[in-house]
Amino acid sequence: MLLDRIVLVAWFTLLAGCGGAGGDSTSDFAQRLAASGSATSGRVSQGTVPSGLPGLMHGARAIASLPAPSSTPAITVDQFFQWAELAFPQYFPPGGQPGTFQTYQFRYYPATDLYLAVQGGTRVVALGRDTGYQIVDLGAFTDFAPVVVATVQGTRTITYGGVSVQVVIHMPAAAVKDALVLYHGTVWFDDRILPAAQNTLDSFKRLLLRDDTLLVSVAYPQQNREIGEGLREAEAALLWVKNEASRALGVSINRVFMAGHSQGAYLVTRLNTMHRTDGVIANAPGPLDFEYRCLLEERGGAPRSEECGLMSPRYGPASANPAPYRSISLLSFTQGFKADALFVQGQDDGVIQMRSWPLFRQAVQTCTNCQQPVFLEVAGGHEALFRSVEARAAFNQFLDERRVR
Repeated sequence: MLLDRIVLVAWFTLLAGCGGAGGDSTSDFAQRLAASGSATSGRVSQGTVPSGLPGLMHGARAIASLPAPSSTPAITVDQFFQWAELAFPQYFPPGGQPGTFQTYQFRYYPATDLYLAVQGGTRVVALGRDTGYQIVDLGAFTDFAPVVVATVQGTRTITYGGVSVQVVIHMPAAAVKDALVLYHGTVWFDDRILPAAQNTLDSFKRLLLRDDTLLVSVAYPQQNREIGEGLREAEAALLWVKNEASRALGVSINRVFMAGHSQGAYLVTRLNTMHRTDGVIANAPGPLDFEYRCLLEERGGAPRSEECGLMSPRYGPASANPAPYRSISLLSFTQGFKADALFVQGQDDGVIQMRSWPLFRQAVQTCTNCQQPVFLEVAGGHEALFRSVEARAAFNQFLDERRVR
């Protein structure tokens, strides 16, 4: 309408008079909308898509080959922009300038002189050099949801502090509030760590009573590595979630929790002495006493393991040089926990684990510089957290109590 256009041009003129034009993307966006005549009417051009913007300009076609979802997944505007930058960096290079104007949420990309915008949460539009400076409708916002979700979740390689590691991500349909970083158990061969990370994600996902938690399962390497050497990649993944995942995935993360099983529980326990989180869950953490385990193997009291077999050529047998074995045992990391921790242990676990469990529990319970530890001992063996109804209830209660703090 003419009156709407007069108001828009007057608004832009006021911004320009205040110094907003020139370097301000919002005022520039308003000016271009005014020139195109499509800003305030709520209608956008349905013209031919320019050839300079392939793929993205055909959102419905881009996802046509994907299996039809049982329901349309929910995505945020930030997740959509993140997907566009990942999928089409030649048009939308990462780091676009965000802004809002009337019903539009947009990002401006100076290098390509393009605006990508979501109008009223329903339509995706573009405006800039490759659209002939005419606003072009790219399709319904919800049409992009399946491909956006498929991109921001699943397997990806993340890097933090120069350390790269693969992770498996689950992005819930509900609004993301918290993140749970997961660590799998012992998997000696690295060609099996991605399936292990996926299985760990699936196992913890089944434990949760609510689907509003971002899950990041870390495929940390173990092959030809000493116990604890995967801590480097495990730490990088945690710090990525804490400091970069929100931007990288286009979500808001309020709290960060860690959870692990077996050697993954060993890692989250050690990480709890290094970095503050909102809570840690460790199921059957170990090895608790690596010296004892390797001594048993030396004497024929336990089957040979890759982990002990790796140590002996480097340091000598545990009987002759126990210090390196002792130094990486979890019994050496029972102080200085920076977050509350829930330790779950199946009472009918293996003999080696149960011999050292009371020693570990006592050491943690008498810690004077630890946040609150919680111990739960139930039936269920090494997989107790995933088999016990009581353990599942305790797991969810532990998270819920710390979500409201």
